[in-house]
Amino acid sequence: MKTIITALRIVFRKPRYIVGAGLTAGAVFTVAAILPNMRLVLDVFESRIPLETKVVFLTSIVGSMSAISGSLSATLTLIIAALFGVTMAMTAYHLKRNIRGRASTTVGLSFGALVSSTFGIGCAACGSLVGSALLPFVGATGALALLPLGGAEFSIVGIALLLLSIALISRKITAPLACEQ
Repeated sequence: MKTIITALRIVFRKPRYIVGAGLTAGAVFTVAAILPNMRLVLDVFESRIPLETKVVFLTSIVGSMSAISGSLSATLTLIIAALFGVTMAMTAYHLKRNIRGRASTTVGLSFGALVSSTFGIGCAACGSLVGSALLPFVGATGALALLPLGGAEFSIVGIALLLLSIALISRKITAPLACEQ
């Protein structure tokens, strides 16, 4: 835990990583809020409604995510978005620091955690966004309903992988540059 805190202090000492993590987290959360309503969003933006009304509409969808998706889903999505931003910032810091062409396996794991965490984004009604798009191809759409948390298990696994990724990349960030691990 001390290594993680030290790495977070090192990375987020620089304002650009704070801004990057915040923008990434905001983008992930916004996309997660908008994707389930994409058809409606496209219909509104293709209409002749004034731009100001369109922006208010978009903001209301993002702001009402817990009412639309449920508080558990909204909370898990918010956690995923925040950890996604932190992981991206720490990975960017690690890559910039070790730019000599040696990408570590930690970066690969970080990328894997980022990808797998997207399986957890979704709502209680429609399940995982990515899962609900892919499961019909294998005839397993109803499988999400059989899970005790209705698909939130994907979010929990994604969060665990993001935390593992942060822990591993923290070790790389706090290790001396000359050290081969």
